[in-house]
Amino acid sequence: MRNWPLPNLKNQKITLPPEWDTRDWIYSEREYMYKNSSPNYFDMPKGWGNPWPDLPSPDDETPGIDLSSIRLSVPRNRCAANTLMGYYIGWHIVGVSFQNEKGRDPHDGEELKAYNDSLPEENKFGVHICMESIDNYIRKFSTEGVDKDHVSDYLEYCTYLTLIYVIAHEWGHYRSEVLSFQVSKLSESVTGRVDNEYRSCYLSYFVNKKMYPESNFEEVFAEWAALKLGVFNFYMKPPAFAAQMTNWPLIESTVKYMLTEVMSRPSRTRPYSDIRHWVDFESITENTILRRFSENKSSINRAVNDNVRIEGVRSLYNGKITDLLVHNQMQFSRNRRFNGIVESSWNSYPLHPDSLFYHFGYDDCLDAHKASKTENYLRLSMPPQTINFSYVRKVLYDLKESKGDFIYFPIKVFPDILPLDAVYFH
Repeated sequence: MRNWPLPNLKNQKITLPPEWDTRDWIYSEREYMYKNSSPNYFDMPKGWGNPWPDLPSPDDETPGIDLSSIRLSVPRNRCAANTLMGYYIGWHIVGVSFQNEKGRDPHDGEELKAYNDSLPEENKFGVHICMESIDNYIRKFSTEGVDKDHVSDYLEYCTYLTLIYVIAHEWGHYRSEVLSFQVSKLSESVTGRVDNEYRSCYLSYFVNKKMYPESNFEEVFAEWAALKLGVFNFYMKPPAFAAQMTNWPLIESTVKYMLTEVMSRPSRTRPYSDIRHWVDFESITENTILRRFSENKSSINRAVNDNVRIEGVRSLYNGKITDLLVHNQMQFSRNRRFNGIVESSWNSYPLHPDSLFYHFGYDDCLDAHKASKTENYLRLSMPPQTINFSYVRKVLYDLKESKGDFIYFPIKVFPDILPLDAVYFH
């Protein structure tokens, strides 16, 4: 790995904002209601359209956080509780742990990387997947109506989509941290100073989002990433059994519809359920969109962006989800008047996002491409042979295209800013 940056910790006092000044905010009296009705535009294969059980948390739920207590050298099995499907360990958190345990800042990125490499696997920087939690979730699925010869295929495909959903969601948190480095670099470029008023303090932002978990907008961003780069990722490899099923396009559309239904279910825990207020789920699951699967259209990825609901934001590209995330991070810049935090709820956001970098929402790093075996794409490590989680393991083996130890997903990483090693399975 190369170009490992140091977290932007220096001269970044952890400060949280005062009461929000809401004079520049707009409030909408219209609530975006997702019409949770069964689709009538295609005939679902019997059983494949069974409603999914409520999704467990895709993240480690830690309301509030004491940075001084973080010591990642102490083993911690977050997956043991079986209450979450995955989590993300940030590069900044590794940096904080280094400071707490060594009593000083790391000399450079290589020293911090060496420290990270020495940590227990479950505490290393990166995306982590809880295999048993996913398997337990899939065991709750009803197979009523599914042909007995296809029950295994049905459960495998539901596992496949769940796995993609969790990985892409956690990638969204990684993307948020990458943005903090990009904002720091670009603000330095614009102002000519490392220490400038636009340089965001990622740790202050991180502490704030942990203090207010039910309104954390980054979860909306992560769910958006799960839709764009997971559920509706045109380049995702189909499961091995798809070639033997003559009605595969219909099956794919049906199961992806059922996943979007459970993602947008109003009864789901906040802030995850708030994604239904920001994305028009009815539009992205209508027949004209889902038909693109069977027609092999790459434009399927644009369906998510085209149906994001952000009204009234004045920016270069009329407002994107990423614009608002950058705006939130920049609220934690030094010596600046806070302009308000975008919350996960749907009815308020700044008319003019307080950011110099509106165009971030349109950067091509968010595009998915056919994965080649390069560090530019997300790499999945195979779990140890001694662990026997049936469907997750079957999905991973079906995704392999060679006898290698890794699978490459068409989700980009940022090797020049924050390289991401293989996704870890526990």
